[in-house]
Amino acid sequence: MDLDSEEFRQQIETKKSWVTENIRLLTALVALAGVVLNLFGRSTKAMWVFGALSGFLLLGIVGKWFLAGARWLVRQYSNKRYAVREYPHLLQNFERLKAMMSRDDTRAFRYMLYNASTNRIEAIDQICACDYLEAWMNCFADTLQSRCNSFKEFLARCREFTTILDQFDRYYVIRTQVAVEKNKEIHSSYVDNFETFREGFVEYLRAIERWSEGIRKEVQARLPYREFLQGIPHFSFEKPKPFRKDKTAGA
Repeated sequence: MDLDSEEFRQQIETKKSWVTENIRLLTALVALAGVVLNLFGRSTKAMWVFGALSGFLLLGIVGKWFLAGARWLVRQYSNKRYAVREYPHLLQNFERLKAMMSRDDTRAFRYMLYNASTNRIEAIDQICACDYLEAWMNCFADTLQSRCNSFKEFLARCREFTTILDQFDRYYVIRTQVAVEKNKEIHSSYVDNFETFREGFVEYLRAIERWSEGIRKEVQARLPYREFLQGIPHFSFEKPKPFRKDKTAGA
């Protein structure tokens, strides 16, 4: 059954309700037995039976709490081990994104973007004027250098990384593609450079989607539904269209 389905959530809630109602019923029965014993005499044997029933009931409740606590500890340990195992992949993916966004590498998109802006093309200038991701990237790089103390903190960092990537994809690469499509005066050498970058970038987006999907499946089994929705990273990205007309849209 799909853990993300409404049917699964309803089954979980039904089971929780069933356990709660049975505990309440048993508690009421024991209380009723105590009242009856007080009203109709204090038989030693009856009191022993009443005491045994109360003890078993208490042991059952405490036992469930103990098992729930033990399961919680095991789950926390397992979650932390998973975060430690996956954290190097997050760092590697971020380093690749940093390289793509560098202004000092001729293969990086922002280098190409600022290089094209020297021709004073308004559409390109507008994108450069709104260049806000560098400061965000620097802050996030500092965050990644600090210790990751919990599973939820790991998920928050994965989600922030994929949010930065989504912003770069939408407001840098795709906006530039639209600008190139509308402005014929952009020199073909710039267009060729953008297209070369796009081809590698699309493959990178697909790799990140596979990585994020793997995390999504793990998180789905480890967190309650509401926390799952709040914690999962982006796992689908819009792909930029080709910069050159002679390229097919699926390239």
